[in-house]
Amino acid sequence: SEMCIRDSSGIARGLVADAEAIFKRVRGGTYDQALQELTVAALLGPVAARGGMLTGLQNTAILQKIIRTSRGIVAPKVTPDGKRLVTGSKEEPVIRIWDAATGQQVSELTGTPKTGLWVVGLGPDGKRLISEDSAGVVRLWDLDTSTIIRQLKAELAGDAVMSADGARVAAVDARWGPDHKKLIYRLGVWDAATGEPVSMFPEQSDSIRELALSPDGRRIVVVDGNDATRIFDVDSREQIGETIAIPSPSSSDGSNIGVHSPE
Repeated sequence: SEMCIRDSSGIARGLVADAEAIFKRVRGGTYDQALQELTVAALLGPVAARGGMLTGLQNTAILQKIIRTSRGIVAPKVTPDGKRLVTGSKEEPVIRIWDAATGQQVSELTGTPKTGLWVVGLGPDGKRLISEDSAGVVRLWDLDTSTIIRQLKAELAGDAVMSADGARVAAVDARWGPDHKKLIYRLGVWDAATGEPVSMFPEQSDSIRELALSPDGRRIVVVDGNDATRIFDVDSREQIGETIAIPSPSSSDGSNIGVHSPE
């Protein structure tokens, strides 16, 4: 009745006030939390929540630029400094680099004819790029000069990561097991200067969800599909310390490692 409506409107106003406090950094909380509160407020009291929803949109709007591309893109990535967007395609052997501020293409990388070419990793400094094409060829590129540095002797099943010094690249490959129902995964680390493997870990049935290399490339952090986190010495392949479980939410910057089927 009328009292219920007043109570609902009062709760909605309280939720809006709380969300606005989060947006203004008056109190702790995430933007996701604030938006959830505004969503509930809108259900309880649409009129009372109207101003808060506008504030929420203004504070969380992330669209900065629409970039028109000539072909369907795949695996877009943003350089660490946020200045360049890199896009690949499964329809043509070209990776395009765009100025994130202007939306204009600034350069491109050209691979083997009649293949698709896409990005699987970027160096921490944003100056090196790792690509894979539809023929399974993995290359390391210099983004500033648009030239190939090295071809890596690797077959990837997902994204790759690079050490901060640019010396090593880590990635995962996958193949079907004997029953052709379950995937078998293998972690590998390559020397970026020679393209040769530095360390190939034993195959395992547990999926690998995320990777991170230490700045010198001698330690690797591995997070499996069950959120079990382990640290390994790359050269000896021995685990360092205990296994820990750290739930890891999806990254918004594209840095998570997604391992896909060999198909």
